Amino acid sequence: MVEADAELLAAHAAGTDRSRLAVLALTGDPIDDDVAARLHDLVTARARRIPLQHLTGTAAFGPVTVAVGPGVFTPRPETEALLDWASRQLTGDAPLIVDACTGSGALALALAHDHPGAQIIAIDDSPEALGY
Repeated sequence: MVEADAELLAAHAAGTDRSRLAVLALTGDPIDDDVAARLHDLVTARARRIPLQHLTGTAAFGPVTVAVGPGVFTPRPETEALLDWASRQLTGDAPLIVDACTGSGALALALAHDHPGAQIIAIDDSPEALGY
């Protein structure tokens, strides 16, 4: 497990942001037993190669953060390249965008963020994905 994963899991277990971990460490307070137990469970799950984003329940994608978990793909760097390409293709103030097989909706949400006048239709036939 890399340092970034460990920090993200510790922050998730503590119910805070990664950037606040240093502040918590400076207080010198011991880790609460519940937080320690949650962190142990998260590290054990990550060691079984469960995706970090499935453990935290979120994934950053471009300008948005989306909910993810079992049954939905985590946005990949290749999808960020698609976001960049799609954004460059859009013209006019109110383009129509269809995101088929939207999964977590990451691409649709990021395009909506960057193009607030766009009409976006995001569809998927997976009940698990649509739950996110």
